Amino acid sequence: MITASYKSLHFIKVRGAPLIAIVAALGLAVEAGSKYPSEARGLGSAEGAAAAGAAAPPLADAAAAATYLIDRMTYLRTSRPTAVRCVQ
Repeated sequence: MITASYKSLHFIKVRGAPLIAIVAALGLAVEAGSKYPSEARGLGSAEGAAAAGAAAPPLADAAAAATYLIDRMTYLRTSRPTAVRCVQ
């Protein structure tokens, strides 16, 4: 989901500061949510694994979660072109 958010922001598919923030926050939230085991989200193991894409391992602790979120936010910050680039 972070990649879809990145592309939407980079190619200026969304405009306006509030909407840019919403797209970035939702992309980050969906991806971060996929890092938790399905049982922690209250879903049955088979059902939850399918809903989460059964791919991402959970984050080990709060420090790992903070590092992960900072890394993903840094990535999203690089998506928005500057005003100079918008007029080229």
